[in-house]
Amino acid sequence: MDLLGVTSSSVLIANSSIWVEEPTDRKYISKWLNTYKESGLKEDIDYVFFEYGGNLIAHYL
Repeated sequence: MDLLGVTSSSVLIANSSIWVEEPTDRKYISKWLNTYKESGLKEDIDYVFFEYGGNLIAHYL
C-alpha cells in the first residue's frame, strides 16, 4: 500500500471501500449510486473507490 501512496487515513476516512477493476466500472457504480442520492451517500466520506488489477498498475507509477 505504501508503494501505491495509500495511507492509513485514506482508508479510515471513508466508511466503506469499493474495489473496481477498471475506470469504467467506477463510472458505472458512481452513476448508479448517484441515482440513489436520496440516501445521502457521499463519495470519499461514506465510500471510496480503489482501482486494482490488470494494466492499471501503470496509473500508479
